[in-house]
Amino acid sequence: MSFFRDFLFILNVFISAQQLPEDKILSSDPGIRRQAIVEMTSKRDPKYIDYIEKYIDDENKIVKLAAIEAAGIYRSTKTVDKIISILSKTTDNDIKNSCLIALSYMPNIEKRDIIKDIALKDKDDNIKSQAIRILANLNDYSIENDMLKVAEDKKQNPSLRSSAISYLSKIKSEKAKNIIFKALKDENKQVRIEAIRACGDMQIKESIETLRIISGENDSDIQLEASFSLAKLGDAFPLKYMYSYLDNNNPFYKNMALNIIGIIGDEESIKILDEKIKLEKDPNIKSFMEFTREIIKGKLKIKNQNKS
Repeated sequence: MSFFRDFLFILNVFISAQQLPEDKILSSDPGIRRQAIVEMTSKRDPKYIDYIEKYIDDENKIVKLAAIEAAGIYRSTKTVDKIISILSKTTDNDIKNSCLIALSYMPNIEKRDIIKDIALKDKDDNIKSQAIRILANLNDYSIENDMLKVAEDKKQNPSLRSSAISYLSKIKSEKAKNIIFKALKDENKQVRIEAIRACGDMQIKESIETLRIISGENDSDIQLEASFSLAKLGDAFPLKYMYSYLDNNNPFYKNMALNIIGIIGDEESIKILDEKIKLEKDPNIKSFMEFTREIIKGKLKIKNQNKS
């Protein structure tokens, strides 16, 4: 009997694998319905949007979550009101989270009151943070004063303070500049990094001297973020620190250093990249090095032409 049950299980899996997503979505098995939505999402084919939208109200939670997030990935603006309605009624954090993920993909949201309410009042700081970041992406100024208070309040969850700084940076809040400048020396690393990024994104020139000092710190995450912001501010000071990262085993650090070198690189950078390209074994990194070198060459050529 055990062999027979195993055979039937394997047969069902095989049959399911042969079915099109349109067939699977009608299954009575929620696992198969969810898988159908995942497959439809991965195909990015507009013909599947109508199928997905119907399952936003599915009685099974895992199907509902998959459909809500899929609607977001498809940027299905006609589902926004339905997702907002679910968000306003649910007390389930998983469903709230999926609704916010979906809404974060949407290019515009007219009815924002529930998102604002969650950003300011939800019991879960992670949910609040996500709502804050959505409002930042929508360039919504309505919670600016509240976020100024959150960013400055050291009793708040660091994740929430980081989201508040990110929000203030996105809306280019003039009122936030002093708060962000102070946060460059915050004891919490997450808050510091967000403040460092904000200085570059908001073009806070007064932060250059402080960022130069920070760019010499031993913490790679801090050093690279400070260097990136300086590069955005047009300051080549951290270039000397970036070359050592070209030999770093961490691909993220290496790629970030290359981004920075590409922005502020000079003639010396081209010579160093020429040498590193000869030694680099990873084809992807090598290609990025070559691309960075050509970017610098192009900038220097334009600069020389402007001089003449």
